[in-house]
Amino acid sequence: MDLQHHDNELINLLLKRQAELNSLLELTQAINKGASLKELLEMLHVILKVHLKVHQFRFFLKQEGLFKDFSGFGDAYVAPQKRFRKSSLCKHIYEIKQQQLPSKDLFWHYDFYVPIIYYRKLSAFVLVKSLDEGTGFLNHDLQFIQTLVGQVVFAEENKQLLRDKLEKERLERELELGRQVQYMLIPEQLLTDSSVEINAWYQPHESVGGDYFDFAKINRTELMWCIADVSGKGVAAALLMANLQASLRAWVANTRNPMEIIERLNEFIWKNTRGEWYITLFLGIYDTETRLLSYVNAGHHPPILFHDHQYQALKSGTIMLGAFEKLPFIDVGLQYLQSGDFIFNYTDGLIERKNVAEHFCEQQLADFLRLNLHLPIYELHQSLLKYIEDSIQVKAPTDDLTMLSVRIN
Repeated sequence: MDLQHHDNELINLLLKRQAELNSLLELTQAINKGASLKELLEMLHVILKVHLKVHQFRFFLKQEGLFKDFSGFGDAYVAPQKRFRKSSLCKHIYEIKQQQLPSKDLFWHYDFYVPIIYYRKLSAFVLVKSLDEGTGFLNHDLQFIQTLVGQVVFAEENKQLLRDKLEKERLERELELGRQVQYMLIPEQLLTDSSVEINAWYQPHESVGGDYFDFAKINRTELMWCIADVSGKGVAAALLMANLQASLRAWVANTRNPMEIIERLNEFIWKNTRGEWYITLFLGIYDTETRLLSYVNAGHHPPILFHDHQYQALKSGTIMLGAFEKLPFIDVGLQYLQSGDFIFNYTDGLIERKNVAEHFCEQQLADFLRLNLHLPIYELHQSLLKYIEDSIQVKAPTDDLTMLSVRIN
């Protein structure tokens, strides 16, 4: 009888192991076919109930730093007859105690805790309760449960890695598109005119920045320049700026009235963003014959005008564009310029740096420029960058940086 009983146990064990291997094979095939997490968990439930006689089960998966209850079956809240039993697999229980769980009391309704380790980190765990609470599970059964659930978790982790990779590739394609759009916006040549000298320096902080500048001759005697900063970054900012440039150049060709141009620009930005984004902008239109500068400052850092080594800020204008459907007011600034006058335009990335006690102030900027107006514009820009870096002890700008200078001949 003892020999026969032993043979029967061996046959049952072999049959059980074969069923386990078949179950693992089916689960692996489903993973290879791209089954969803929900489908895999349904298969897991069937395997646990049929082959391992699991009475109660809970599956927790770590997402965004917290373990979330993803799946389970059985009555988890039946009062247990004994306390939670630590198996040989319960080496990471201290990690669970530090996590925010739906209910830590839930542990005491189960017999076993089985951790799932992925790249040396706890990625998931399961709680199980045997049908026969008197004998519990064999350690092999716990290891098999760990293997089964591990397959599901690893499949989900790999899917997430693939999704992340595809998302990264998509973002890189978008950024490349944004860079191409942005480079198209930057004037390729300096403005050549005997009456003025214009030069600019642009340094994006991100792959695709939010600064924009432009200058162009309108006709024989008039020219325009602008500098702007959009509240957003990335591809959308570049596309918005591209549309802004096209609209600005079209309207400047039709009218020289800065008030009308600014009104149309605000209407265009509001229509496309509905107040979610806004743009600060300075627009100047200069007549080289009359030497009259007409300008509007729409919430931008005021450009600094130097005349006989004295300076003033060009502040006349309105609020930022795109914040409201209609601008509450527009004041057009008028300024007659003379030979030797110098106008320095810039964005906030020049003087504002994150995590520093003090920013570079307008007075410091004006004092430096006044002492270096004799330099060629390109040299002036480079000297200013070095002076600011030395002054605030921060080498790299923390935002897009644009400088545009206009010297009147």
